[in-house]
Amino acid sequence: MVDTKSQLIATAAFLTVLLPAGFLVAKKVEAHRAVAAAAAAAMPPVNAPAPAVAPPPQPVTPTTSERPGTAAAPAEHRFASRELNATDAEFFAYKFRRPPVYDMAIGGDSRVGVGISPGEMKNYLGDLRIFNFGFRGLCWTPDYLEALHGLLDPASTQKAVVMGISPGGLTSVNRTANGFKEMKRKSRLGQLANKAVPTLVEQGEVPGALRNGIVYIYHEDGWVGALRKSNEKAMDFIKGKYGEAAVDPRIVDYLLATVGEWSSAGIKVYAFRTPTRKDIGSFEDDCVSFDEADFRRRFEANGGIWLEIDNTGLSWRDGHHLDVRSAILFSARLAKAISKAGQADKSHKVPAAQAHR
Repeated sequence: MVDTKSQLIATAAFLTVLLPAGFLVAKKVEAHRAVAAAAAAAMPPVNAPAPAVAPPPQPVTPTTSERPGTAAAPAEHRFASRELNATDAEFFAYKFRRPPVYDMAIGGDSRVGVGISPGEMKNYLGDLRIFNFGFRGLCWTPDYLEALHGLLDPASTQKAVVMGISPGGLTSVNRTANGFKEMKRKSRLGQLANKAVPTLVEQGEVPGALRNGIVYIYHEDGWVGALRKSNEKAMDFIKGKYGEAAVDPRIVDYLLATVGEWSSAGIKVYAFRTPTRKDIGSFEDDCVSFDEADFRRRFEANGGIWLEIDNTGLSWRDGHHLDVRSAILFSARLAKAISKAGQADKSHKVPAAQAHR
């Protein structure tokens, strides 16, 4: 039997390691919330007349509804992405298993996953049910496109798919190994059944999963707010992963054919270039021989709407993944571009929309 003194020594040593780490996560999450709140306050919805007297904020009532982001919020900013208690594995299992209950599905890689807040988009697009289906290291394979389409509610009269295009996702590098494929493999092996279903964060709770030095804040609508110190090795990463690769014409052809099918079926299909620093975007194009102008031309020829989003004022934690504040800012610009494109032509055969704050 271990004596009491030994137990106390072991406990003290454990707390010496645990408490500072927990404090760090809590402080980062607190900063995340402060940044999100400040960004939200600075961006009132468009086309909304200013009331003579601003109504008081409505109380937030948690719900288990499948309509994400519908909790009440201050009148000047009705929607927000609600946080979840989840580990990384639990969150992506939750994400993979979403039912077909949405009006708009957003697809792409980790740049989309951390860069697009459906809750913020709803402030400009109304009460649409929007979900972020971004996965790390994504490749635009047929099974992913099928799953993306599978999120749409068959009864919806406002079906839309939004694609965040990164050149790496059009190469074969990630075809067999990416975040979506990993979830699909685990699902096939029955390894997702034992994953706990995430719950909404209650007032006073501190969410956040620490992984590889990054604090991830998971949200009900699929968005992941990411907090980390600056890392300027993006070019090394891109060169190391895609240096010997090139855009795969088969992946592009299938993607564009799918866009044509969806457009013909009445689904609005939008696409945008995932935001990066200008030097990294150019470097990435050269690395994998991506011709954005040609891709855009073919995308529009298949009935899609290409959105040019202003990158002015954005900041990245590593040059190609948006920080939390810029993710909210970019999400607002994306939503306004979609709204503008929809207003211009209901059949969405229009020139590329420009979004500016």
